[in-house]
Amino acid sequence: MTQNMQDFVTSINSSYAFSIDEIINLLKKHCYYDSKNSYFLPIIAMHSIYECFIEEVTRFKDKRLSSLNSCLNKCYSNNAFSLALFNKDDSMYEAIDIKFNIAPTYTMLKESLDVITRSSIERYYILSNVFASDKELVKINKLIEDIMQEQGVEVILDDFFDTLKYYLMCLKNTDVFLKRCLDKIIDNKECNFFI
Repeated sequence: MTQNMQDFVTSINSSYAFSIDEIINLLKKHCYYDSKNSYFLPIIAMHSIYECFIEEVTRFKDKRLSSLNSCLNKCYSNNAFSLALFNKDDSMYEAIDIKFNIAPTYTMLKESLDVITRSSIERYYILSNVFASDKELVKINKLIEDIMQEQGVEVILDDFFDTLKYYLMCLKNTDVFLKRCLDKIIDNKECNFFI
């Protein structure tokens, strides 16, 4: 394990009494530390929070989350969605596309449109830590309106860390989230990029 990841694991193991701001700052510090693998930790964090949501939030009851392995493989192959939630009948319910250090673009959303239209998806999130340019945002917002009118799919474009912070505020206990993140980093073979 790299020294940076040892520090991350040690800081989490030492005390689960982190405030939400401390959790966000800790994740930011480690996401920006190694730009080569910076997009993995946001996926691990979001996967962990959705696991908590499935247990705690009524809207996600009886939903199934894509496996972490599947999520990480999509990073390598550049497939449409970073994470997906499925209904009991395996139809897609919600998709989350995490674009870390990549600004969302009209083309990015347009390319995802094919998957959106073929699914029963209700919401599609594009989360990034980089903002689209004003010019690009005008085109993106128009396409978002068109998708809602034509497909009935709500497309949400937001900052990754703002979304994560809001999601953490919805949890009963952020310690469960931290434990899930830590377990994924330590135990999951697909996460051995940190070692």
